[in-house]
Amino acid sequence: LPVMLSPNYRWADTKHYVLLTLDIPDLQPADVSVHITPDGKVTVTTTKNGVPFRQLSLTLRDRVRVEDSAWGIKARSLVLKVMKLDEQRWPTLQIPSIKKPPNERVDWDHMELESDSDDDDMNTPTDMQPVMLDDGTSFNIASSPPSKKDDFSLEFFLDSTMDALLAVIILIQLFACPFTKVEESFNVQATHDFLFHRSDLSSYDHHEFPGVVPRSFIGAFILSLVSSPFVWFCRVLMRFSKLPALYIVRGVLGLITSACFAVFRREVARKFGRDTSILLAIITMTQFHFTFYASRTIPNILALAPTLIAYRFWLRERFRETVWILAATSVIFRSDMVVLALPIFIENLVKRRMSLANLMVWGFSASVVSLFVTVIFDSLVWGRLLWPEGELLYFNIVLNKSTDYGVSPPYWYFTSALPNAMMGGLLLLLPAIYYERQRIMGYLRPVLGFILLYSILPHKETRFIFPALPILSMVAAVGLARLWRIQHKGGWPRLFFSAGVLALIMSAVASCGKVWVSSHNYPGGHALVALHTSEHYHPSLQRPDEITTSYLDEEDQYYVHIDNIAAITGVSRYLERETPRWRYSKLEGALDDTSMFTHMLTPADSTPPTGGGDWEEVYVEYAYSGIGTSGVRVSPSIRVYKRSNI
Repeated sequence: LPVMLSPNYRWADTKHYVLLTLDIPDLQPADVSVHITPDGKVTVTTTKNGVPFRQLSLTLRDRVRVEDSAWGIKARSLVLKVMKLDEQRWPTLQIPSIKKPPNERVDWDHMELESDSDDDDMNTPTDMQPVMLDDGTSFNIASSPPSKKDDFSLEFFLDSTMDALLAVIILIQLFACPFTKVEESFNVQATHDFLFHRSDLSSYDHHEFPGVVPRSFIGAFILSLVSSPFVWFCRVLMRFSKLPALYIVRGVLGLITSACFAVFRREVARKFGRDTSILLAIITMTQFHFTFYASRTIPNILALAPTLIAYRFWLRERFRETVWILAATSVIFRSDMVVLALPIFIENLVKRRMSLANLMVWGFSASVVSLFVTVIFDSLVWGRLLWPEGELLYFNIVLNKSTDYGVSPPYWYFTSALPNAMMGGLLLLLPAIYYERQRIMGYLRPVLGFILLYSILPHKETRFIFPALPILSMVAAVGLARLWRIQHKGGWPRLFFSAGVLALIMSAVASCGKVWVSSHNYPGGHALVALHTSEHYHPSLQRPDEITTSYLDEEDQYYVHIDNIAAITGVSRYLERETPRWRYSKLEGALDDTSMFTHMLTPADSTPPTGGGDWEEVYVEYAYSGIGTSGVRVSPSIRVYKRSNI
């Protein structure tokens, strides 16, 4: 006779019933036999193709009502709802004399409603089947359920709507603030070079402006590869300038980030419920930092996309994939992702969900493969043998040069960065910890450990803790979902739920204000676009043969000097014209001799140029300068000068 193994199973307890979930996939009703006795003996037998497959025998802690119990089939499990005879909680599933078997686990996903009286909130199958008494008598207590197709359609519609809304918000902020700053300059220039210079490595921007430390080109290469068909369409078929390519590249990155977040959110739905997943999307939409930076080419965002996929595997407890993704992300994109991975791995090692041997094998394998890829690829583009993230580690840890860019106190992330990034969602961590600590602390502890470890470094920026935001928002969503389920009881739960909703509304309003302010923080980009626009219909541009000034070459009619302030506040290669009539200079110290230039972008408070003849001011770009008694203030930031004899 074939031996029937006992399946893995989970149990959740309420005052009224026990919910058993047996991990047996792809069952049909004809494959299942369930027998229950009033004294609590449960026998579940399943078959596959007529052959005995799995069997579970339990002796429950107390007597049960067989006639009110039922079972149902889900996609990958069998769910058994056993009604209790006496309404009381059970500290253990089986009688005290039976030791807990290794294949038994507490189902925290459904233990969440332990204080509620609304049993219908449990995530049980809608098409429950009768159980059998030991004498063969059957009872069917299931009501007529809605069709699974309707449920699937509604769930698909809600998920798709949330995904689309988040993507739209990201794209709206992209169009409101299309230009980039110094933190994004390396990757945005790299995508430009991959798209427009291609194999001509000698023309790449990093040869002229290498930056403080070298960074990997892999993220920019992948981004430009995905963007290239859309850029080709705009360039070849629509004959657009290079500027729309900047929107395309950033839009592709924003959609990739949004898609990875959607994958993560669906796993949250499986783990904590669909209402939690939807609330997670809403909370994230109200946060300025996630939606604003999701399309920006900083290394932190390039690392965030794979990190969201790693979170998906973490929630599913598939640690091999989690280790591989986090290790590869650390080696290629952000070496400080090790600081995130370390608390996650320690948490799961302590809980014996993974072994140290497996962790070392997976981590070493992923690191070696990733190191080989980044060294080969980046050495080719940089023109010398190097590991970019290794040089960054040396710069920050051995040389401790990051302190040259500012130092903040150890508590700064908790008192400034997190409130600014999480906004109203930060308050929702409290009800999550109070009501759901057994379910969420395994995820909250590693993320808080990551922030604590990062607090040791003197130089601090909000973008450094971006990987923590999705998990913190997930925990906040768990807390808000809990308040939503119990707010009908009135009192404190309803008050806290209302306060949470109000906090999210205020966060959304504040985020809109921050977007408006940010749109005025890229004066260099706006000034260069305004310069090109002002010269677009200039007669000399329409008739270049009429320009005969001695100090300009015949093929180079416009020579623009871009001051450092303008260069780091929005100017990139995407904004440059592709005609030989336009040349650009970002060299510092060039102001000592201005006679070679036809146009200049200078800080508003600097001295007007004097060399080479008379200069006239043709444009002034304003930037955000603060909030005063009269409201939001803007002041002159960049002035555009033009040689008057042109």
